Amino acid sequence: IGVVRHDRRAVDQELRQARARLLPSIDVRAAVGPEISHNGNTRSVSDGDDSRTLLRSEAELSLSQLLFDGFETQGEIERQRARVDSAARRVAEAAEFVALDAIEAHLEVMRAQRIVELNEDNVRQHESILGKVGRLEREGRGDIADVRQTEARLAEARNSLAIARGRLADAIATYIRVVGE
Repeated sequence: IGVVRHDRRAVDQELRQARARLLPSIDVRAAVGPEISHNGNTRSVSDGDDSRTLLRSEAELSLSQLLFDGFETQGEIERQRARVDSAARRVAEAAEFVALDAIEAHLEVMRAQRIVELNEDNVRQHESILGKVGRLEREGRGDIADVRQTEARLAEARNSLAIARGRLADAIATYIRVVGE
């Protein structure tokens, strides 16, 4: 957002430059230096040389005001205004994208937390069922195959819980990257 905001400031300055073309301008020019004059008026009688070195200086101050340039300046001002509007919208767009990313990251963390809670509940339920199936097998009313099948399902539930916790950690890392805390 900061980068886009700085780009907008640069475009604002270009608009100011375009508007400045309507203002009067002052130009100052000065020059000093040697000048060699070579003509009949500078001819020396004694040595016959007809050139003479003089010190020349000049200064100029001019004030100018644009009266009409075929609407070029007005067109440039309008073009720069449109660029400023576009840059302002890009700032808003960048802010909206960052906000959207933050909201998505927040929702993903909430979703991952809920999935971890459900997986933890699933593990507890499988542990409870394993206890019941184990008791039935010890009492002779069940068989060892049921116990092994329940143990396998509990292992799968624990595996799903571990995966869900990993996804939650990823979601939290994404949230921190997007939001900054």
